[in-house]
Amino acid sequence: MTAFWRRPHISRIWWASIERLTATFATEDVELSVVAVCSPDDEENVELARAHTSHVPIVPNTPLAAKMNAASLGAKACDPDYVMLVDSDDLLSDDLARGYAALMREQVLHIGLRDLYFYEGGTLVYWPGYPKGHTSHKRSIGCGRLYARSIPDRCGWKLWQHSTRSRGMDALIDQTMAQLEVPRLSAPMETVGGVAVDIKSADNIWSLAKIAELPGAEERPIQEVADHIPEWTMVEALTPTGVRS
Repeated sequence: MTAFWRRPHISRIWWASIERLTATFATEDVELSVVAVCSPDDEENVELARAHTSHVPIVPNTPLAAKMNAASLGAKACDPDYVMLVDSDDLLSDDLARGYAALMREQVLHIGLRDLYFYEGGTLVYWPGYPKGHTSHKRSIGCGRLYARSIPDRCGWKLWQHSTRSRGMDALIDQTMAQLEVPRLSAPMETVGGVAVDIKSADNIWSLAKIAELPGAEERPIQEVADHIPEWTMVEALTPTGVRS
């Protein structure tokens, strides 16, 4: 499940990646259903979403926690075995999808990615996650969190408990998991088996410059992701504002 807000040029790339991932998951006997929550004043994203899925809840963009809970409740209607969180600017490789399929076959309760690539305007930054000794060490980041349905069942499918807030979504869902006594489980992308990249733009709360200042973050060769993401030529055609050049 995901949420959209503005940046339709990035949204088009995301939907192209989802078409690919749907086919990849199918080869692993996993049926992918996409719940895409949109806002009523974001007409272009609403149109894009409805062209790709029948699961498009329409709710205001703020508060963001309430919007994300609408996506979660929409996922419940799909009657899934697992729920996966993927932001609408995150691109996943086919190998990563196969890794998640293997984890589902193993009936893992919950897992998320510990590290991630970030890209904007020709610059790729890799962040290895929170360092050892940090209070959030081994905490999974927003992209690629996977939950067996028994977890959202226990919280009424409201994974973000403080529905009046619009910031700190990762922290809010962590609070819910703590209340449910779900252990903090995460793995590096390499362990799951592929790569994921967050496409940044001017509309992001966390800019690439802020990411680059995090402990352990470093610039990496673009080929580290370009060779694994078939839609990369579409990404490279974006300007730093997220608009096609």
